[in-house]
This record gives sequence, C-alpha cells and structure tokens, in this order.
Amino acid sequence: IMHSIVIGIMSSSKKLHFFREEIWKPINRTMTRMGGAIHASLLPNPRYERSFCSQTNASTSTVVWLSASVLMRINSSEQISYLQNNVNCLAIDTAIVRDLTKFKSIRNNFSGLIKLIVNEGCLSYCPFRTQHFYEMSRDLPHPESLCEELINDLPWFRLKSAWILPQHLHFYDGLYDFIKLAGRVTLQNPQKFIAVFRAYLERSQLAANEIGSGPAGMIEDMQISDEFFYQTITWDKECSKCDICKNYYEKHNKAK
Repeated sequence: IMHSIVIGIMSSSKKLHFFREEIWKPINRTMTRMGGAIHASLLPNPRYERSFCSQTNASTSTVVWLSASVLMRINSSEQISYLQNNVNCLAIDTAIVRDLTKFKSIRNNFSGLIKLIVNEGCLSYCPFRTQHFYEMSRDLPHPESLCEELINDLPWFRLKSAWILPQHLHFYDGLYDFIKLAGRVTLQNPQKFIAVFRAYLERSQLAANEIGSGPAGMIEDMQISDEFFYQTITWDKECSKCDICKNYYEKHNKAK
C-alpha cells in the first residue's frame, strides 16, 4: 500500500525553512515507517522548493512531489518554460480544462505529472475570480461570488464552467496523471466526498449538480450528453456568435 500526504505551502525561503523543521521532519519519520509520498503544492517561486526536493529525496526513502499550485494559473507553453526545471508536477489552470487544444499543448510541453481538478465551480477565465479569492482571503464573513448576478441573468453560462463529469473523463485520457476534487465547502460531508470521488475513479454517471461544484457550477438537475460536452471542449470560444449552450440549457432544464 502506498500512502501519501498532501501539503500546501507558500514559497519563500523562510516559510520553507519552517516547513522543513516544524512540519517535514515529524511527518517524514511517520512516512518513512509507512512507505509513501509527500505531495507539496507550491506558490509561486519554486527554486527554493526544488533544492528542498533534491535534498529530501536524497536523504530519505520518502518521495517528495513538488507541484505548481492551480493558483499559479498555468495555461500556456510559455509558462511551462519557466517551470520545467523547478517542479515535477503542476495543477493545470482550470480555465483551460474546457479547451482540449490548450490542454494538449501543456501535456506536450511539460515533462512532469499533471493534476486535473475535475469539479471546479468557476467560469472559465472568470474576470471576477481574483477579486473573489481576495475577499475570501480577507476573512470576510460572507465573501460574495461576484459572478452571481451574471449567472442569474444568463444561467446557461453554468454549462461553460470548469467542471468535468466522471463519465466524460475519457475525453482526457492521456492528458493528465491524477485528479483532484475541489469542495472545501460543497463536499464537507465525508460520505458525499467519498461517493463523488468513487464516481470519478469508476467513471460512473453523475448529474452536473451532484459533483460538488462551487458558485458557478450547475444547480439544475440536468444530464449532459457526450455530444454536447465534446462541443464545449473543442469549440472556438466565440461565445458572442454561438447559442449552443443557451439552446441546450433551454431544451434540457427540467426546472423551467
């Protein structure tokens, strides 16, 4: 059995030193006994962590994977050139999970492992995302989803959010190495989390409102066909000239 621990750390020499002395050493003792891996998601200057990875892998049997965080928004081959020699894993920007051409470019240009978040609840390239994250980081009691008014007026935009249903993972075969579930709020219930995670592992059918997406995820009980989903990952993204999502929503929305 291979055990693993996932740790998120910020990228600076001081914080990395704290991680090494106060967190890494006790965890390493446990993981060495068990045999396993530590997976650290990193922001945003990975050169300190690359050195740390080399040192720790050389000094222990525990494997350390250094991952570029999804918050670094890696979505182009140019960005890969900045990171290629610094990390051995990256979480691909959720903005391009509905763009197979860009996704394939990342796969072709990155030699490490690719992590795919499958149930993201944000609109692709959402212009409000950064501000929303800022509000959440400021400990506001109820940080607003700034896209709420937009998707209330244009609810079919939810069909363009950055989620992938378990039954549609076959469209991504060969492009990713492992998946990750979002859902600190929506999947807090352990039984629900396990059920959703199992569905992704087995690629069994789930409706779009059952995967634990966030604010711009589907709330309607709507089945998503293979044909429609494939259109959304291969289209040219000229949304102002296209009614595919609007027409599909109006035809299949059971709540209307």
